[in-house]
Amino acid sequence: MRVFFAVVLLALACEPIDHPVTDTDAAISLEWPVPLDEIGSIICVDHDPVDYAWPDYDCVDYLGRYGFPYCYDQHMGTDFILADEWTAMDRGVPVFAALGGTVIGTVDGNYDRCRIALDLTINCDGHELANNNIYIDHGDGLVTGYLHLKARSLLVSDGDEVEADEQIAEVGSSGLSARPHLHFEATQDGLVIDPYEGWWVDKK
Repeated sequence: MRVFFAVVLLALACEPIDHPVTDTDAAISLEWPVPLDEIGSIICVDHDPVDYAWPDYDCVDYLGRYGFPYCYDQHMGTDFILADEWTAMDRGVPVFAALGGTVIGTVDGNYDRCRIALDLTINCDGHELANNNIYIDHGDGLVTGYLHLKARSLLVSDGDEVEADEQIAEVGSSGLSARPHLHFEATQDGLVIDPYEGWWVDKK
């Protein structure tokens, strides 16, 4: 059973931030960074402050649900995993800015077809294990990050001003990733926040 979970976790691998989850009273609504009809599953932020040794899967999500597949230990972002995986990635799935702000960091050009190998490592076909990403400063200490982006899909550069719901890139599988997905993270004054605690714009 643990081998199964190890395979699944690596297949959904994201790069966590080493910060505790914090509560915030900010009245902010974030746009969904990926089209809802492209999402196959979602892995949430871990609200359990205890750091268990990997591969321990102890975690608690925003609804108090325990363990995988709701979250995994020390996962400090939200994974939006594409339903059609590689087919969708090749077709092109847009990534949108969750809120208006200023682009403060971008990385592009890294290999974007990383995947799980038989030995449970991430295989980037000999390329560097580095992801393509965008970071946006929204003011008042709020920063959002968009990781594992498709190579050469970035539509913004450092210093650009973006609006909420503006396309900034496409979903990929670059870096520590074994299937196409977006790792979305948000920090308030350097501490991780969980946008699932009432932050999303209701698009039902």
